[in-house]
Amino acid sequence: VAKYMNLSDTPAFLKDESLYGIHLAASDIAKSDQFILVEGQTDVIRLHSRNVTNAIAASGTSLTNTQILILSKLSTNALLIYDSDASGQDALVKNAKLLLQNGFSVYVAILKDGDPDSFFIENDPDEWIDKNMEDFIIYYSKKEFDKTGSNPSLRKTALDRVGKILSYIDDEDTKQIYINELFSLFNKYKISKKQIL
Repeated sequence: VAKYMNLSDTPAFLKDESLYGIHLAASDIAKSDQFILVEGQTDVIRLHSRNVTNAIAASGTSLTNTQILILSKLSTNALLIYDSDASGQDALVKNAKLLLQNGFSVYVAILKDGDPDSFFIENDPDEWIDKNMEDFIIYYSKKEFDKTGSNPSLRKTALDRVGKILSYIDDEDTKQIYINELFSLFNKYKISKKQIL
């Protein structure tokens, strides 16, 4: 049985303008200067029941401009914890990119199996997040390069994708920090800093 039922908009409920749990989480998001974005309503309920009270969910697969604007007024620091399946991870990457493009600092914590609702029944969220939170740009770059093996063509594709992500960063000093970090991480591939851009 599916956990969620996708409903159309109604006069009283506009999905594009809604963030599940925002009415409960807003003050704690502002206080902690970070929000945790998950996929579904039950994920939010689970995290709040475990005293992680800055968790919210979008009411669809992709964040909308209205939702991003609402979030930006509370905090520009995002942590995404999505379902471990392919569709969940695709949605994570898509929304992380959208947030980066809008000036957010984005982190991810990747579940090896299941979803936040099921996983955090027995696992302590704060402890697990501390151990598994990672900068999205670093995570995404490692993921892209891990796919390439010794294939130069795939490596070129990975470089293009990483370069695109870095283009979302307006601050040149911040961008340079990432370039230096990525250059160090991928030194084994004999990649120049110029190629990363």
